[in-house]
Amino acid sequence: MNKKSQKISPILFSSEMVRAIISGNKTMTRRIVKPMPRIANVKTCNTLDDMYSKFADLFPHPYGKPGDLLWVRENYRYCQPFGPESLNYQFIDNATGESVPDETCYKIIDYEKWRPSIHLPKTAARIWLQILNVRIERLKQISKSDAKAEGIKQIDPTKILGGTCPVYYNYLNNDTATDNPVASFYSLWESINGINSWDANPWVWVVEFEVLTINGWNCVPEKIRRMADVI
Repeated sequence: MNKKSQKISPILFSSEMVRAIISGNKTMTRRIVKPMPRIANVKTCNTLDDMYSKFADLFPHPYGKPGDLLWVRENYRYCQPFGPESLNYQFIDNATGESVPDETCYKIIDYEKWRPSIHLPKTAARIWLQILNVRIERLKQISKSDAKAEGIKQIDPTKILGGTCPVYYNYLNNDTATDNPVASFYSLWESINGINSWDANPWVWVVEFEVLTINGWNCVPEKIRRMADVI
């Protein structure tokens, strides 16, 4: 892929999902297809591949194709690691309201307030992803393995009535858990998209990705940096 054909796009994740990416538990995301395909379009498709090939032309994926890059937008503020001439960035965990630990960020500029993610400069993004695969399917078609790849949180089974089988977090009720990863993803989806959003069963883009770095553009493999003009 040459430089001209490589797309670089920003993408947003919830704080919970940013943590899952950083921990290595999230390698996939689902995004609602907009606008929704009409039923008439669906009936003309004989296979899932046929449907995707037709929809890909009608509804180009907003984040690109395999090989393209994504950078994660996060809330941020400036900090000074080495002095006033050397500015760095500090990121915030929206779920806890606490700053993300960053050993390179030693001194916070007192007058700097947290800024919304929409204003984060691309060159300051710490998390860079590369798309591996893109497909389209109904939300409820998600498999158990895909639900795990979505970054759902696994809970220590010994803390759930002394069990030994894997159990997963319920994002709608902190006091309960489930042994079904799809059920956990259902609760995650509704916690982000609202009640009854699962029952709507929309068409979604399924984006599989590789985490290139969580430490900024300069830590992206050199071969990839040579193909993309970011600065």
